[in-house]
Amino acid sequence: MYSIGEFARRIGTTAQTLRNWDRMGKLVPARITKGGTRYYSEEQLEEYLKLRNFKDSNFFPAVFKKERKGFSIYFPDIEGAFTCGNDEIQSFLMAMECLSICEEQVLEVKKKKDIKKIPLEKGEYIRYIPFKKDYIMPLSQFEQEERDDLLKYLEEENIGQLQEEE
Repeated sequence: MYSIGEFARRIGTTAQTLRNWDRMGKLVPARITKGGTRYYSEEQLEEYLKLRNFKDSNFFPAVFKKERKGFSIYFPDIEGAFTCGNDEIQSFLMAMECLSICEEQVLEVKKKKDIKKIPLEKGEYIRYIPFKKDYIMPLSQFEQEERDDLLKYLEEENIGQLQEEE
C-alpha cells in the first residue's frame, strides 16, 4: 500500500489532486483509515499507468528534487542524463531539452524502468517528460507565450507545483 503522498510522487501528481479525484470518484483510495488517511494499492498504480499509457508512450519518468537554489533532475532510464533549473517550469523545459540532446540514448531505450522500483529519496518526486525530437529551450530564458502554454499543460496534467505530503 502507498500513502497518498508516495502514490502522488509515483504518478507525478499532487496529494491534493488525488483528494480531488477521490471526491469526483475518478480514483478512489483502496483504503481510508478512521482518521481519513488515504492509501492506494499496487493494483491502482498499475491501473493508473495503463490508463495514462506512460509505459509505451513518448513520456519518460524524470526524478525532480528541490534544491536550495532550484531543481535537479535525472532520468533513471538514460544513463548520464541529468539537468537542472531555477524553478519548476524552467526545470521541466530543461528536462525536455535534455531528452532531445540524448536522442540516440532515448531511442535505444527498449523498456522503461518500472516506476515502482525507482528509488526516491526524501524530497524527490517523479514528473513525466515528453520526448520531442530537436527540442531546444529558447535562449532568452523562454518566451512568455511558451511559458503560458507550459503552465496550461502542467495544470491540465495535474503536474504543477509539488504539494505537501500527508
